[in-house]
Amino acid sequence: MKKIFMILLCGVFVCVGAYVNTDESYAAHWADQYLNNLVSQKIMRGDDEGNLKPDDSITRAEFVAMVNRAFGYGQKGNVAFNDVPEESWYYDDIGIAKKQGYFNGIYPDTAGPDKPLKREEAVTMLCRALKIEGVGTDSLQFADSKTFSSWSKDYINAAVDKKFLSGYPDQTFKPADYMTRGEMAKVLSQVAGEIVKDKGSNYIGYANGNVSVVQTGASLRNTIIPGDLYITAGMGTGYTQLDNLTVGGDLIISGTGNAESGQVSVILTDCDINNLVIDSGNSNSMSVRADGGSVIHNTTVKSNAYLEEDDSKGTAFKDVVLKGPTGTTLNLSGSFENVSVKAENNKLSVDKGNVDALTVDEDAVKGSVFIQKDATVNTLYCDTATTVTGTGKIDEVSINANGCNISMLPDHIYIRPGVTAVVNGQTMTSVDAEANNADPEFMSGYPKYQDLMSTSVKLLAKTNKPGKIYWAVKNVDLVGTGMSEEGVKNPDKRYVVQSGTVSVVGDKEVSINVTGLTSGVNYEYYMVFEDFKLDTTDVQRGGFKTVDIVNPTFLNSTPKISGSTKSSFTMVVMPSKNTTLYWAVLPSKAVSPTIESLSGLKVSGALGLGSVGGCAMNDPKEIPMVGTDGKQLAENTTYDIYMVLKDDSGNLSSLAKVIGTTLDQTPPEFMDGYPWNEPGAATSLNIRHMSTEAGTLYWAVYPMDFKFPPVDNYDTITDAAIKKDLQIRAITTGQKAVKNGKVTVTEKKDSTLNITGLTKATPYDLYFVLMDNAGNYSDPKSLLGVKTLDTSPPVATMDFDKVLEGNPVVSANISVMFDEIAYYDGTEKDIRMTQLPADQKVNILKSMFSVHDLLSVSKPDYISDIDYSKVLIGEKDGKTIVTFPQAAFGNGKGLNSGGNYQFELNNVIDSDGNAMSQATLLKAFKVVAPQVYLSRYNGTETLADNEIGFSLKPAEGINSDKYFDAIIQTDKLITFDLYIGDGSVTGGALYAHDIRLEAGQARSVASMVAGNSYQKFIDLKPTNYKLVIKNFNSMDSSRMTSWDGTLNIQAMAVIGEPYNLTNLGTNILNASKPLDIIKNNADTMIVSNPEIFGVKRVYADTAQPILIDGVKYETYDTAVKVIAMADKPATLYYVAVPLANMTGKTPPTVDQVLAGRPAYLDSQSGSINLADGQVQYDKLIDKLKPSTGYKFFYVLKGKASDNLVVKNTEQVGGAYNADFTTQNEITPTLTEGPVPSGISDKATAQMVGTANTAAKVYWVMYTSGRYPNKSDGTPYFTPDQIIQLSNSDGTVVDSGNFSVDTKSDTNPNKDGIQFDFTCKNMESTKTYDVFVALQSEYSGKMSDKVFLYKNVRSKDMTPPYINNEPKTVIKGWTTKTIGDTSINTYNGSIAVRFSEPLYYKNSLAGDEMYPLTVAQLITPGGVALEPEYGGLLTFDRPDVKVSAVGYSTSDSDNGKYPITGLDFAFFGVQNGSVIGINAEIYDRGGWRAGQFIMEFVEKPNHTDSYFNVKFVSNTTTTTTK
Repeated sequence: MKKIFMILLCGVFVCVGAYVNTDESYAAHWADQYLNNLVSQKIMRGDDEGNLKPDDSITRAEFVAMVNRAFGYGQKGNVAFNDVPEESWYYDDIGIAKKQGYFNGIYPDTAGPDKPLKREEAVTMLCRALKIEGVGTDSLQFADSKTFSSWSKDYINAAVDKKFLSGYPDQTFKPADYMTRGEMAKVLSQVAGEIVKDKGSNYIGYANGNVSVVQTGASLRNTIIPGDLYITAGMGTGYTQLDNLTVGGDLIISGTGNAESGQVSVILTDCDINNLVIDSGNSNSMSVRADGGSVIHNTTVKSNAYLEEDDSKGTAFKDVVLKGPTGTTLNLSGSFENVSVKAENNKLSVDKGNVDALTVDEDAVKGSVFIQKDATVNTLYCDTATTVTGTGKIDEVSINANGCNISMLPDHIYIRPGVTAVVNGQTMTSVDAEANNADPEFMSGYPKYQDLMSTSVKLLAKTNKPGKIYWAVKNVDLVGTGMSEEGVKNPDKRYVVQSGTVSVVGDKEVSINVTGLTSGVNYEYYMVFEDFKLDTTDVQRGGFKTVDIVNPTFLNSTPKISGSTKSSFTMVVMPSKNTTLYWAVLPSKAVSPTIESLSGLKVSGALGLGSVGGCAMNDPKEIPMVGTDGKQLAENTTYDIYMVLKDDSGNLSSLAKVIGTTLDQTPPEFMDGYPWNEPGAATSLNIRHMSTEAGTLYWAVYPMDFKFPPVDNYDTITDAAIKKDLQIRAITTGQKAVKNGKVTVTEKKDSTLNITGLTKATPYDLYFVLMDNAGNYSDPKSLLGVKTLDTSPPVATMDFDKVLEGNPVVSANISVMFDEIAYYDGTEKDIRMTQLPADQKVNILKSMFSVHDLLSVSKPDYISDIDYSKVLIGEKDGKTIVTFPQAAFGNGKGLNSGGNYQFELNNVIDSDGNAMSQATLLKAFKVVAPQVYLSRYNGTETLADNEIGFSLKPAEGINSDKYFDAIIQTDKLITFDLYIGDGSVTGGALYAHDIRLEAGQARSVASMVAGNSYQKFIDLKPTNYKLVIKNFNSMDSSRMTSWDGTLNIQAMAVIGEPYNLTNLGTNILNASKPLDIIKNNADTMIVSNPEIFGVKRVYADTAQPILIDGVKYETYDTAVKVIAMADKPATLYYVAVPLANMTGKTPPTVDQVLAGRPAYLDSQSGSINLADGQVQYDKLIDKLKPSTGYKFFYVLKGKASDNLVVKNTEQVGGAYNADFTTQNEITPTLTEGPVPSGISDKATAQMVGTANTAAKVYWVMYTSGRYPNKSDGTPYFTPDQIIQLSNSDGTVVDSGNFSVDTKSDTNPNKDGIQFDFTCKNMESTKTYDVFVALQSEYSGKMSDKVFLYKNVRSKDMTPPYINNEPKTVIKGWTTKTIGDTSINTYNGSIAVRFSEPLYYKNSLAGDEMYPLTVAQLITPGGVALEPEYGGLLTFDRPDVKVSAVGYSTSDSDNGKYPITGLDFAFFGVQNGSVIGINAEIYDRGGWRAGQFIMEFVEKPNHTDSYFNVKFVSNTTTTTTK
């Protein structure tokens, strides 16, 4: 019986991987496909036997558990049922269902969890769970529809409409019958459809029915759903995204809302939705956004929601209906066609965008609408009392019921006759509405004015309807006439003198009293009438002038002097009205005139007198005032100036007085001989100065010979005054000066100006100008070449205008730069270098500048061919610069490329007489080596696939006597012919042929042809190098389609003497890093740019590989080793099939072999990577059947995927032949071993053995005897225990396992498979037993026994020694006198312990080594064994008596136990007595300690006497450790 094991979760029918019982006795059930679907979805499970019992009734608890898991419901609620104990398996599920709102119990306090579920109960709860709206029309499909309960009828009708429910063949539904598990499986499968519960993007393509999304964050894309799409409450408060969906049924959203991450709950992108239903069943608000080209034909909102759409591609939401429980709110953002409110106390908010038609249905009692600012409703229909608030816009409203209150004023209002509504705060009837729709206007003859006074006027207006009048009054004497509607409504107080608003009713005059006007001023008034719809009239205007009774005045702080000269004033006046100005100039402090005398121009003592008419109101006017009647105003003199204004009405202003002083226009001057420089300091200058007037001295410091003033194109200016002004401006502002400043000067006082912060020993140009207190400037003065204190000679450095990596190129200008102005130190006088006489320049420069050739082998090494006439001398920033151009050297060719040079200076002095040392040497420099530019091949022809090349071009200006060669390196093994040409012959001429370079190898071009000469570098021309590849990675060009990889060629250019180039070519020929040798070679120079140039050619293998000698097979019982070798890298894909299973079958296809997916029984498939060509590879294929013939199909694939074929498909007589046959099943065993190999050290020993077949070797090592034994004394181990390492009764010292096969055979020349392994963790004093078991690598069969080797030892590399210092205990002594001598004899004991078990050799043993046992030293009674009985203890005196107790190791050596310690009791010993063992002592490893002796040493204090215990050998004595 085939069963699937299942996991029972809390007793609920939820499964993991269970399916309908498929036992042969099982008969198919009509519900199997539905049951299996729920099982695979982890919604339903079977019993312990796998039975799903489709005909059994389903309980109410089982039902809610399945629904919860199907739709992802998980939010727990309060369980208020008496029959649902907390410990019951369905406790949480009942709470979840109650919280979800689809489960109410059979009574308020009774859930009935174990009761069978009725069919109508199941349908009702399922519809409620998914928010499927009931259908009120009676279904005629069922004969027993009248028996439906009132609470289930509508839901049964809905289920029928949605086609997930059907009745019985007799056209009945049987609502009270119990729902079977099979029926429930069908209903739930069809309702839920495909369930999407994976987070992230999901794709279905075409759904067969419904789809349910139950996981937050799960999204769906590119899917057509002919049925319904449920976004279930299992999503919690999460979100989902639907992209490119078509939903033919309903999209019901009962999950999401208040998205956890703050984004929109549901996003619809490019979706086509037939009917959208939003019903969360709670107060959470669901946010649905439509993007792209989404279209939602019908939308029903039953819970709080926010609909948003991107209206850039047209309206998404076509028809929207708000029909939720009382208090439900719907917010809209975007463009909507038809929106209806159809439920009581529902609230609609238009937040953004517009609604084409909004209807508040007659069922929407107490409904309300809010229209946000910037939102628009084109048409609003109020079919019941409706409250509309907000600041948005309504184009048109149709009011069909009393009680409507609309806060805003629509453009068009229609009120049903007999209906009253409040609109914009006003109670309206149908008549008011009609009037409201008329355009606003002023009545004929209005507006107008009357009662004009000097400071007031009355304005009158009358309109055709109620509204508001905006009015404003302007003084048109001050500002222009005319105002816009916006200007009247929002008047600018700067231009409008009075303004305001007044409310009007239709056809009734209103008056506006305007006060606060100004006498004698022209005014205009403006009016705009605006009705309640905010429609307005055009601006109406009129004008008037007030009565003039005002005296003129001076405005804006006038009169005031705007300018003066030494004999005149310019006065500015601005009158308050149009006037004539009268003026008079009197001496300072003279008696003032009256306004009448001045206006009559009768002023006594006036030096200047006059009048000026046409002084306009508010218009500033400049009036010149000079002496009249032949009188002249004096320079730099103060006067009283009087003025009065007179208007056209004869009104006079008050008398105005201004005090003015004529200008001082005589400039100051420097006194004769000033300024001048007196001795200064290292960083400062002292300048003496004196002025003809008091004022200010301005100064500026510039580098010597700095262009002054620093003004572009100054020399082209011809106007002297402009040039003087530019100089003054530069000095006073310090324009580009090093230092600048100013000081106050006293008239004709000699003073010193100290200028600090200057550079030591530096010449400067100084400029000065004086300004008197009236602002008059003197002519500028200068002191040029003034120098700070200098005691140091000039310092020279080198500079090059063309460098490469800091070195000058041949064409560079070489400059010697002094840090100051340099002079030639002549015999008669010093000459500034820029002023050298033309006829002496060459000789002077030759005496001052010489150049050493540091590479010259002859001395002196001066360059003799310098053309000094080409040398340039200049100055910049106070420094002298001497420049040697290329033309000054080598007859115009310049210095040698790559040469080393050094300048020598003589006869150089500065202006202070500080001279440079003679023969001063400047820093040596190297001229850049000549350059050769490498680039891609520049020949006239296109390179063939087997050709690669490069081109070179020498740089211009090469000046060298060296010879040239090129270097070529490759990163692949190639053979090529080299062609070289200058472009005159296509492809060049054959230079060398059959040149072979290995990967990383380099060759010089010259070395490729014997006896070749080198070309002079200076004669080098542009050259092309082409390599025709004849062999690539051991494949000749006839197999170029098999070439694979990237060929990189690197090139370098070098120069040198011919013999040095030859040596270089020889050195790099077989070097591992030839390019490094070139770089580090001092005898040649790299001239290529870039230094190393690379080109590459990429080859792709397009030819299929070929097997060499076909496929070979090395067979085992349940495995085969497949051996193959290809002509180039490839992969061998294979399928191995038992021959018997190929009868009547076709061979596999290429794709099946490559994919490893042929459907043959007991076949094995895989691949073998033949990584390199011409190399044999093998792979072991196991899990085969023994004694079986196999067919081995294979496909050999290289880089390309074309022209692949399956091999070994041939048939003979309609049957296949076996490609290999496995051997009979083999039991693994050891034919030899395990035994020690003799290789060991202190802690390890090597074991060897021979296996009869490939196997895995398992081994365990125990301390000898430390493991359980059978009754007969043999070890109690089975192969399985060794393999599993399951022994727990002994102490495992070491263990391990490893595989052996013919590859690992340590001695292939011997039969069987030899192997070895090393045992670790050993102690040299112990023996060990090693157990071995084998298991076939392929069949898994174990050896039939455990193999054992006993008493394995490691090598001891230290001889035995005596542990610690043995303590001698003296128990008594006696004294004997013989003649004159007293002899003491002692008795006592001593305990001796050895470092390891002892072995011995003596003359009797020969070369053999034996364990030293207790029996060889003492009798069973503990007395020393006499030598004649084989005893090994010896004494030097016959009267010495010894007894002993021996200690031995617990590990026997062939039945003998070597000693590890002795406790001696001694009697009759005296000073010098010796007790020993008559043998040489060794350890088990053969390390010799020597002969054991104990020599007695007597001490004056008898109890201090002791035995000296030691091992004695021929060379050493070992005592204790």
